[in-house]
Amino acid sequence: NGTLDESDIVTRNLNVQNLLNFNRFTVGSDIGMSVMLGNGISDEKQDVSGQTSSDFLDPTFLSMNNTRNRNAVNYITQRRRVGLFGQVQADYKDYLFLTVMGRNDWTSTIPEERNSFFYPGVQGSFVFTDVLPSLGQHMTGRLRAAWTQSGKDARAYAYAPTLESKPTTNKGYGYGFTGPNPNLKPEFATSGEIGTELGFFDDRLGIDATLYRKETRDQIVD
Repeated sequence: NGTLDESDIVTRNLNVQNLLNFNRFTVGSDIGMSVMLGNGISDEKQDVSGQTSSDFLDPTFLSMNNTRNRNAVNYITQRRRVGLFGQVQADYKDYLFLTVMGRNDWTSTIPEERNSFFYPGVQGSFVFTDVLPSLGQHMTGRLRAAWTQSGKDARAYAYAPTLESKPTTNKGYGYGFTGPNPNLKPEFATSGEIGTELGFFDDRLGIDATLYRKETRDQIVD
C-alpha cells in the first residue's frame, strides 16, 4: 500500500594544505636544488537522519503520519587524516636529475598503534646524449628509473564493531553481518619502473619504452 522515504544528509569536508617552497638554488657551479615541504589535513563528517514508512492509511494523503509502519535511522560518520610530506629535487649540469620524496600520514580509520605510516619514493633520469655530443648530433635520449610507495587507510569504522538496528532482535540492536578487523593495518602499494625516451630526425620520430611492476601489500577491501 505504498512506501515513503525521507532523509536529510549533511556533509562537511574540510581540506587544508600548506606548502613551503624553496625555489631552485645552486650548490657550487654545477648542482641545482629545490625543496618543497608541506602538510595536509582532511576532515570529513556526514550526518544522516531519515525515516522510512509504509502502508498508507489514506492513499491520497502523502505524509509520514498517514502510514502504519515507520522506521527511523540516524548515523554520523567521521574521518580525519593528517599528513606531512617533503620533496627534494637535484640536477647536475642539466643532464642528471634526481628527486627524493616522502610522506607520513596519521589517520583515524586505523587502530592507534598502527595509524601512523610512512611511504617514500625516488626517481631519476639521465640525458645521456648531452654527455655524448657525437651521439647527440643524431638523436636525443633519456634513461629514467623510479621506485615509489603509496599508503592508503580504510573507510571509517572498519576496525571497530558498531551496533545497528536488527529486525531479528525484536527491534533491538546487533552487530552487522560484515565484521570489523581489529588487526587492520595500512595498505601499501610499491611500484618500480625503468624506461627510455629516444628521439630521431629532430624528434620527428620517437620511442618511449617502459618496464614496470606494481605490488600491493595488506590490501584493504571495503
